[in-house]
Amino acid sequence: MLENTGDIPIFAELKSESPEAEGDLFCELEKHNAKDRVTVLSFNRDTVSFFLSKGYPSAWLIICDKSEVEELDIPDGAIADICSSALTEDNVRALHERGITVYAFTAKNEYDFDKLSSLGVDGVTCDNLSFIKSRQS
Repeated sequence: MLENTGDIPIFAELKSESPEAEGDLFCELEKHNAKDRVTVLSFNRDTVSFFLSKGYPSAWLIICDKSEVEELDIPDGAIADICSSALTEDNVRALHERGITVYAFTAKNEYDFDKLSSLGVDGVTCDNLSFIKSRQS
């Protein structure tokens, strides 16, 4: 797949926690010299740490558990992509103080978007194309 994507940025969500899957993805990305255009997303902190340690400029830790956010167990350099139910203004502020970029998911409408934006996040994931188009005009 990577050989046909040109310079298009790619988000690769690694859902498996097996070291083999992590290694396979790493080998494919290296083989196609894709380090600078691929963002790796994972629910696994160790996977995110692995890709950051290999010099990948962007690795996102996906978090759905509020306790994980409150423990601030997020690797330095990672981008935190946090489920809206786990976000508070205080933990967004604490993550920003550590230099961690915080994204929130998922806004389905304007109310969700405004609520998540008001927490001070750096970005909001939205799965409603018509809403996104309405915000661009």
